[in-house]
Amino acid sequence: MGDIYAVANRVMSWLGAANIKEEDEKAALEVLRFLTWRFAALIAGNDSGVATSRRDVIKDDPMKTTPNELSQRMHERGFPNVWHSLNVMLSSYWFDRMWCVQEHLRAQEVIVLLRIVELPPMSLRLFSVWISLQRKRRTRD
Repeated sequence: MGDIYAVANRVMSWLGAANIKEEDEKAALEVLRFLTWRFAALIAGNDSGVATSRRDVIKDDPMKTTPNELSQRMHERGFPNVWHSLNVMLSSYWFDRMWCVQEHLRAQEVIVLLRIVELPPMSLRLFSVWISLQRKRRTRD
């Protein structure tokens, strides 16, 4: 299956609609959007006028954002139960199926839908990298 996805121009993944409430969906999407936007800003060297210098962008490196900082930022945005919301989203059976993971990792372009909402491009990959870094930091400390 992985070879099929590797030659596909575009793959659409639907994470499903069952067992996720609208407020959990919104909170999970906000986290993914936040990290994706921050990471894109870091790579681009700006963040759409919010940062005043490259130093400001580096300071906001999403990969250096701790889980507590992320939780606090999401709480400030009106999403107090962000970890529960992410857990609900990541509990989708989609993540348990190897071919689903292959489609996401091997395809040239992936469109990921949660219910009827499209996730930001690369958001699941970036979130995976962020989680991995958090685990490494935890084992070092």
